[in-house]
Amino acid sequence: MRYAEANTVYGINKAGLIKRIAAACLDFVIFALVAVGFATLSSLIFNYDSYREQLDQKYEEYGVYVEYDSSVKEEDRIGIFCEIKEQGDSCYLAWEAFYDDEEAETLLHKCSSITIATISIGLFGGVMVTYFLIPLLLKNGQTIGKKFMRIALVSKEGIRVPKINLFIRALFGIYVVEYMVPVYGIFYIFSGLPGSIFATAVVIGILIINMFLITTNRLGLTIHDLIGKTVVVEYDGQAMFDSIEELREYQKKEQQKNIEYAKKKGY
Repeated sequence: MRYAEANTVYGINKAGLIKRIAAACLDFVIFALVAVGFATLSSLIFNYDSYREQLDQKYEEYGVYVEYDSSVKEEDRIGIFCEIKEQGDSCYLAWEAFYDDEEAETLLHKCSSITIATISIGLFGGVMVTYFLIPLLLKNGQTIGKKFMRIALVSKEGIRVPKINLFIRALFGIYVVEYMVPVYGIFYIFSGLPGSIFATAVVIGILIINMFLITTNRLGLTIHDLIGKTVVVEYDGQAMFDSIEELREYQKKEQQKNIEYAKKKGY
């Protein structure tokens, strides 16, 4: 318990927006470094570079180009950056030959699958380390950014956040909703596939909802706070209880003190 200290606030002492933004920026830097580390490791484990090299050889063999190469003459550039209709049969035939090659198509799907897996693992590792494991070590739901900015996490009742809530907050709130959905939404948008307008609306919608919640909600809750049932509070002066039973016991003591004080004053 942490309520016997001087100047503690009984209830919710909501953290300031500037502190939350500063903490989020610092945490994102840490998240990005960890995520890149996990993604790089998974890429090595899946042997992506080897498959990619073989795929590039297939691209060169069939004369299709998936990356802009200024050394290739404009009239010879018949790859993915050209429109089939504008280039006539040459572009179509090159890609048709490429996809008729079973090995080339297998390599393409393998590289695509490894890319998706690598990004997913990188994001997952970054989120779980930054927003779950570190808060478990630092206590009080504090990430490194929150620790530095002197803010913390509690439940809406002022209870220290249970491990399961912290896990749900990180996994479903941050990883799934706030990272995976936008990231793959952006990929979908740039892929040019049907439904990109819907994907754009989803990505922008998540950002707008979070901004709206944090600026208008009484407790400054974001999507991951709603999912994890958490509140970001000022660490200094915030009363924190280890359990709901401890909170109830404290409330009883406070009520008894108020009754005794009233009697003493003759109210």
